[in-house]
Amino acid sequence: MNERFIRTIPANRGWLDFRFSEIDPELNAGHFTGRSMYASSTLDSDRDKEMILRLSFDDWLSLWVNGKKRETWQSEGRFETVRVPLKLKRGRNEFLLKTNNLGHHWNAWVSNFALEEPV
Repeated sequence: MNERFIRTIPANRGWLDFRFSEIDPELNAGHFTGRSMYASSTLDSDRDKEMILRLSFDDWLSLWVNGKKRETWQSEGRFETVRVPLKLKRGRNEFLLKTNNLGHHWNAWVSNFALEEPV
């Protein structure tokens, strides 16, 4: 099995469902415990601006924005949502997420990634 691959998966309203990454969960599912999945995206901004990035995840998630690691969050067996204030730069902004299942066999890794206007 090729452990490194890049796939484009659909994001329905910001939801990334890694079940559609073409990994067969029945194919030696124990190999996925403790392994990470990455998701990346870019956003072109017409100006410098402040935004809120809403992230929802289970187990844990790390975030990089424009090549700089922002933070890692961990939840203990539950789904969690965090809101991260961001300063987007004019031009291309790059986002990288890293997520993983902790201590249990294959479960779908699902994350939500959405930008909101500050209130």
